[in-house]
Amino acid sequence: MKITLFKRGKTYHAKTTVLGTVQTVSTGVHSKRFAAKIAEDKLTRLLEQSDKVWRVKYLVDEFTRNAFHIRAKTATGVRNFVKMYCATIGASFDDPIDKVFTKDNANVFFRARLAGATHSARTSAATTANTVLRSCKQLFSERMFDTYSRPLPDCIKEFKSVKSLQVRVKQYQVSDKKAKMLEVIQKCEALKDTHPEAYLSFWLMLHCGLRRGEAASARWSWLSERGLIVQEEDDFSTKSGRSRLIPLSEKQIKHLRSFQGECEHIIPGNTIRSRYREAIDPVAKIIREAGFTGNKSVHELRKYFGANVATQLGLFAAQKYLGHHSPEITSRYYADLIDAKPIEIQILS
Repeated sequence: MKITLFKRGKTYHAKTTVLGTVQTVSTGVHSKRFAAKIAEDKLTRLLEQSDKVWRVKYLVDEFTRNAFHIRAKTATGVRNFVKMYCATIGASFDDPIDKVFTKDNANVFFRARLAGATHSARTSAATTANTVLRSCKQLFSERMFDTYSRPLPDCIKEFKSVKSLQVRVKQYQVSDKKAKMLEVIQKCEALKDTHPEAYLSFWLMLHCGLRRGEAASARWSWLSERGLIVQEEDDFSTKSGRSRLIPLSEKQIKHLRSFQGECEHIIPGNTIRSRYREAIDPVAKIIREAGFTGNKSVHELRKYFGANVATQLGLFAAQKYLGHHSPEITSRYYADLIDAKPIEIQILS
């Protein structure tokens, strides 16, 4: 929505043109910076009330305002995935929702995402398509029904009933990654003196199985005599919503403590960007240069940690350490064993 700000007296007003009609509102403020935000909210609601058609953009705006049960980052992701869905089926945010969110369009979306995909690329394409459609369905969760100012059309029920594509989940195999991972570990260990921030991010992901965001948010207050406790903070939420303990040896705790300074975060840095990007990106570069592919290169360290835990302590322990919702999720990705010795199964009689 293109918004034009203008003054009437000392107060800023705003206008926009939609479908040939000019809509104007008063922001009630003298500051142009504040007026821009107020104008967007007021014009959005004005258009929603004046337009008789229930359009995608109004639905997404109301979802963003009322989806208090999910993180702001997740809500933004839903908006982006809806854009991707619309672009794939040839629709736009200006289209009515009953012309966009239909069972037929969902199938058109699946066919378009899989078109031309080779056998090896089909699994990745199907996984991405499922993720996009699942995010679109969040618009129509039971929790959101009562928050919308207009009733949803009947086609939404059929849209929600569309099943995800079957995907063969590739288990995490480590036998062919050991040489690459050894190279990564050696290069990252060398960062200890030259780039301690990057080294600490590497250490937390390899020895504690932390995700990138968890490593960037890790505090020294999380470290106890038992290990590292990943927990909620004012500016951080765990993915599962629950805390978890990653046990560490006395030697590991002492090693980690040797880097402690005045910063409250384990990875030094005054901003989340300095910890999330500047400290971790060098590790990601080393991993990519070693031959690992994928858009989450540093996640390889977490996977390797999980596979080691699964081998030595079992899947249940790996589930707890990694913070997965259930052991089934862990077994789906971490079923390959590292240097597991064959044993004879005793048949009881």
